[in-house]
Amino acid sequence: MTRSVLGTLIFSITAAVMIPSSCGFANYQFAKHVRSKSAKHRSQFVLHERRFSREDFMKTMVVGLGSLTSLPPSSFAMPSLTVREFSVILKDSYKSVKTVEFFGSSGDRATVTLLDGTTFSISDLYESPSDPRSPLKLAAVCREYGINTKFQLLESLAKKDGRNKVYMNSRVAEAAVKQEAKKQRMALDEAQRLEAVELYEAEQSRKAAKILEVPESTSSE
Repeated sequence: MTRSVLGTLIFSITAAVMIPSSCGFANYQFAKHVRSKSAKHRSQFVLHERRFSREDFMKTMVVGLGSLTSLPPSSFAMPSLTVREFSVILKDSYKSVKTVEFFGSSGDRATVTLLDGTTFSISDLYESPSDPRSPLKLAAVCREYGINTKFQLLESLAKKDGRNKVYMNSRVAEAAVKQEAKKQRMALDEAQRLEAVELYEAEQSRKAAKILEVPESTSSE
């Protein structure tokens, strides 16, 4: 009886000592497993986040470059001046202007090239028989200063050759060439006529100014 009680007591004491230690070891192993798993999960998340950030960055760069390449040409257009501002340049330093080229069906787009290679456009040109912003009036003013002017439409018409077209009928081809030559002559004649009118008006204005200056000089004497 005494031995059985003593054995039971020893077993109880041993169990009381071993169970907490085994539980602690199990808890330690479980915590270690949880920490390793969470660390692995965190590393995967960080790797995924880095990959996502890199992919997102590349997408942003591609979209940004695409937006730059899709910008309209006007965003990179050359600087422009008004006819009044260009007139001031002509009065102050007309010798620095190399050429003035007119584009468009009515010459309402002009590009100015300076001697140093700088280019700018004239922004407010429009066809008018009396307004100084007319392309023909501006061309006449430039010629007064000795500046070379070009109307690209007239030059292209003058250089155009009707023989590059293929016609089934030689008579139709000849008639088309004659009609094109007639249009070219009419366009050149009209441009020369308007230029002559502009030069005549400018000459009359200078003569009138000289006539008005003469009485003032005689009265002062």
